Amino acid sequence: IEPGGDDVYENCRIGAAYGTSDQSVGYFLDMGGDDKYFCDDVNITLGASVMGVGAFYDLGGGDDLYKGGNMSLGAATCGMASFFDDGGSDEYFTKVYGQGAAGYGIGVMVDQAPPLVDTGESPANLEDEEIDETLVENDRYDAWLMAQGFSRQWGIGLCHGSRSNDIYHAGGV
Repeated sequence: IEPGGDDVYENCRIGAAYGTSDQSVGYFLDMGGDDKYFCDDVNITLGASVMGVGAFYDLGGGDDLYKGGNMSLGAATCGMASFFDDGGSDEYFTKVYGQGAAGYGIGVMVDQAPPLVDTGESPANLEDEEIDETLVENDRYDAWLMAQGFSRQWGIGLCHGSRSNDIYHAGGV
């Protein structure tokens, strides 16, 4: 559990489980900040599991950057994995099998923006006014293949972003 701040993580396996007796459960919680996770040379990281339960939570609504290797960002095989970010304009990069991917298990990736405050104004009254872009998240999801809500046999894969102006790209190396 990390209490907050603008953190940088490099080449680490966090919030991941990989089926050994001492690593069947993995949990990570960051409480805020504009964080950067450079784990693209590490497989099974950032909320992933193989024969276990992996959970990764980044809270505080910061603008975060996530780079994971194969099987990252809410990916599971024979287990359950969850990845949750509660807002900000984030960037997500994974190689193969990530961003809500599963086989013989459940893999979930969620980017949940905080709720809008209702001002009581009707959309008809706001036709001439510009949209406040700070109220809309601008996330980018990038993966090579088998990602973004992908499932194999007996798997459930979910990739969900809310109230966002997102860009999704999958394919190509």
